[in-house]
Amino acid sequence: MSIELIIGSIALIISSMALIFVLYRHYKNILTQDVKSLIKKCRACISWDRKSESKLINWMEGIAEEDLHRASIRKLLKIKESLVEYFNIHIEEVIKRF
Repeated sequence: MSIELIIGSIALIISSMALIFVLYRHYKNILTQDVKSLIKKCRACISWDRKSESKLINWMEGIAEEDLHRASIRKLLKIKESLVEYFNIHIEEVIKRF
C-alpha cells in the first residue's frame, strides 16, 4: 500500500468524522430548540401555575433550562418526550375548564 493511499484514506476518515460531528451538533441544536419551544408552550397554558413551574425540573430529567446545551441527545429526546406528555396534561386541563 502506498503512502499516498494511506494519507488519502486518513483524510477521508477525518473528513467523515468532521461531517458526523457537524450533523450531531445540528441535530442536538434542533432538539434543544424543540425542548425550549415546548417549555414556552407549557408556560403559555392558562392552567400553568407555580406548582407547574416547580414540577418542570422533574419533567426535564433534572436538567435546568440553562443547561440543556450540555445534555446528551439521548437525554434531550427523553426530555422532549416528557414535555410533550406534560403539555398534553395541561391541554387536557384547559379542555376540562371549558
